[in-house]
Amino acid sequence: MRASVVEGAEAMEHHGWKWWKKQEMDKAQFAMELVDIWHFTLSHAIVVAKGDMDAAASLVLNGLESTYGREGLMFDGRYYKFAKLDTIDRVELLIGISVSRRSSIPLFETLLTDVGVSWDELYCQYVGKNVLNLFRQDNGYKEGTYLKIWPQTGADSLEDNQVLVKITDKFPNLQPEELYSALQTEYQAAVTLQAA
Repeated sequence: MRASVVEGAEAMEHHGWKWWKKQEMDKAQFAMELVDIWHFTLSHAIVVAKGDMDAAASLVLNGLESTYGREGLMFDGRYYKFAKLDTIDRVELLIGISVSRRSSIPLFETLLTDVGVSWDELYCQYVGKNVLNLFRQDNGYKEGTYLKIWPQTGADSLEDNQVLVKITDKFPNLQPEELYSALQTEYQAAVTLQAA
């Protein structure tokens, strides 16, 4: 759940929360952070269920915390009604409960709604992000040799998450193997530009 805290903070950055400067929400990158949070939420359920996948699925389907309702939750002695919170407040609440090693699927679902992502779209993005994570590992992420910021021909460099979104926006129906191949092509071009 510690990782969900960090991803929540990254989501806030993509939303824009600084009142002292003009910011625009990057919905695609905000949604990508939700994909990361979902990954760690599922991982948390598997840990809580001690590796029993049926028990983990039951935890997720029942919202992980039975004390939380669909409309809001109690946290730190206060009841938070989701409908009365804006997106940033919801992310902060998600971060707070994540610090406490808890999760709320209904709260998470409100964030999906805020950026217009359905559960089916979350699944597709989750599969895409999983392909990117495998690609990272295959290309030296753990060893520290992976290039996370990819130079682009005639454009600003992009973080690999942004490249993933660019590819999936252009080719939304790619199978995992095709997506991996498209990432490989983009990555090789970025490595070549980096070396030049």
